[in-house]
Amino acid sequence: MDVWCCMGYKFHQIQTNREMNITPEIIEFAQLMEKELMANSHKGYWKNLSLIYLHQELYYHSYKLRDAIKSKDKELILEYAADCGNLAMMIVDNIKSELTETEKGE
Repeated sequence: MDVWCCMGYKFHQIQTNREMNITPEIIEFAQLMEKELMANSHKGYWKNLSLIYLHQELYYHSYKLRDAIKSKDKELILEYAADCGNLAMMIVDNIKSELTETEKGE
């Protein structure tokens, strides 16, 4: 079964969860992340953003998540948790593109 996922606003074919042995919880979180990526697509692609900027955004969104948890706002908890996950993914994506082939193999 083919699954298509929007990463970087270009659709790519990915393996299904059965082929990758991904838990249902990770699939559900990835779906929340995808929803937030699409909701924020007007902001543009993250490849040109610095790691420092992305880290600052992660820090800022973690405080928004903390406040949502304190107020027990389930919808905001889901939104901000997905935002934090996306920002962490963006950091990983950007640093992976900077690694040399030797570093990638380590």
